[in-house]
Amino acid sequence: AVFDRSVSPAFTQTVLKAKTSVDLQLIEIDATFKPGTPLHFAVTITPSSAPGTVVFLDGTTSISNAVPVSNGKANFTTSSLSSGTHFISARYSGDANFNPASSDQLKVKVK
Repeated sequence: AVFDRSVSPAFTQTVLKAKTSVDLQLIEIDATFKPGTPLHFAVTITPSSAPGTVVFLDGTTSISNAVPVSNGKANFTTSSLSSGTHFISARYSGDANFNPASSDQLKVKVK
C-alpha cells in the first residue's frame, strides 16, 4: 500500500555446454596383432553423466557405427584391420548440454 510497483530490467544469462573428454584404451593382453585378430577398444567419457554416442575411427575413416554411451563407457570390437599401421581414435557426439570431444590416437600395428 505504501510502495509503487516496479519492473526490473531484463537479465541475460548464458549457459555454456559442459566440457567433455574421451579416454581411449586398447584392451588386449597380447601386443602381436595379425589380420583378423579381434581388437577390443574401450572409451571412458568424462563426465560420466554425458549421454550420446561414440564413433571409432581409423585415421579419418569410421570403422564403427554410433556406439551408445552408458554410464560414461562405450566399447567396440573389430577384426577388420588389415596389415599395416593404424591410428585409432574415438569421437564423442556431444548433445544439447555436453560438447563433443575426441580421444588421442592409438597407434596399432597389425603384422
